[in-house]
Amino acid sequence: MLLMPLSVYSGNLSCPLLKEGKSWLYIYHDFDEEDTLFIHREEELYDVSYTIQSDTVIGGVSYVKLIRRQEGTSKYYAALREEGTTLFCVYAGKTNELVLLEFDPTKFFSMSNIYCDYTERKDFVKVNDRMFIRHIYEPVEDPICFPTLRAVDGIGFRGGLVQGAYREVCGRCDYESFKACYEDGVCIFTTEDFYGPAYNKCATPTIAYDKGKLVFSCETEGAECVYEIKCTDAGGGRGGEVSLARLYEIHVHATLDGYEDSDEAVATIGWRNGQPVME
Repeated sequence: MLLMPLSVYSGNLSCPLLKEGKSWLYIYHDFDEEDTLFIHREEELYDVSYTIQSDTVIGGVSYVKLIRRQEGTSKYYAALREEGTTLFCVYAGKTNELVLLEFDPTKFFSMSNIYCDYTERKDFVKVNDRMFIRHIYEPVEDPICFPTLRAVDGIGFRGGLVQGAYREVCGRCDYESFKACYEDGVCIFTTEDFYGPAYNKCATPTIAYDKGKLVFSCETEGAECVYEIKCTDAGGGRGGEVSLARLYEIHVHATLDGYEDSDEAVATIGWRNGQPVME
């Protein structure tokens, strides 16, 4: 049986994968007995969900239970645990541990069991004011490999957590297609969100001094620099004299609609022997 790369990775701490109460909703599909290779009478029958419920221990190893629910019934489906970029699984009634999902693109292989070379790029996708890290994998000049794959930290591939990215191309068979992911009953991600617009982060600005002026720049095209300048000489007090340090502290970040604000750049500038000195 072909094991497919149905990867997930919980490196994004804002969206842990194996969180109690988290669930993945699927739609169960069926094909009519009269289906042919050219005419499909596909029917959506009912919802199926997989939910993280509680901790369990198998052979001295800690797991979380995954509960499968359909048409008003529920049953213990499997036990899961994470280790690095791998999700391990022990199915109900079994004792042997299997690799359920693998996030390492070097381990992806095709339907011909031939390993494929994928390139990976990352960006951000924003859903309901929440940021997710998205991974996009593209095969390198290999027609037998699967096409572009998309995965999101804490959610999984477009196929979800359990059934995976490739059940939808199984041909003439019943299958479950991923619909949405929930946390404590609240929808946090849908299958359409895998294709949402990239929500990137602005590059950190640079700060320079030129002919009596501070100059801010950012490599992100169209970004605007937002600055705050503090001076150690500012303020008030009591006494007969004030020593002037003329030291300025500059804070700058870049912002742009559709992008996450950049990290903050910080610099100080003062004068020594009449010449500006910046750190």
